[in-house]
Amino acid sequence: RGVAQAFNNTPHAFGLVWKCGHGVTLWMTALPLLPALLPAAQAWVAKLIVDGVVTATRQELPPAQGFGEVAPYLGLEFALIFGGTIIGQVRSLAEHVLHARLTNYINSLIINKALALDLRFFEDGQFYDKLQNARRDADSRALRVVIDSFTLVQGLVTLVSLAALLLRFSPWLAVILLGATAPSFIAQSNYA
Repeated sequence: RGVAQAFNNTPHAFGLVWKCGHGVTLWMTALPLLPALLPAAQAWVAKLIVDGVVTATRQELPPAQGFGEVAPYLGLEFALIFGGTIIGQVRSLAEHVLHARLTNYINSLIINKALALDLRFFEDGQFYDKLQNARRDADSRALRVVIDSFTLVQGLVTLVSLAALLLRFSPWLAVILLGATAPSFIAQSNYA
């Protein structure tokens, strides 16, 4: 029931974030998908590197020629790592831009609401505290809900892509992978 209540606020948070920046929100939506596939791609390229080293060793190739056979895979692995780092930096920049826009948007909503209110509301300590809490926490909480939702989707895509790779080797490895993630998911959904 608690998880369902937490997810009830998600559409409102997305709507609030969407109103303050369409373009940045779209970037935030697209950016988790690329790093979600990186671990599976890196694992596949690492497999190709190991296969290349094993093949070069079995064929008793000279070290320079063996390295030449594996070098394209090493370059691809480096490109994947570098690309993941760049995507992480762009995502961090998008989060900062979205946080600044969301802060300005919520502050303008609060100011407009405060201008429409009578002076007696500001003399009420409880109302004033609620107004200050909204100003202080609303932007970071809404953005945190959106970011955590994207992180959840990213984790699921990573899990599925790695499970698909493991299915090629052994279905039992995929079952173990899915089983190993269950306790962490349960703990985080209960206490996050």
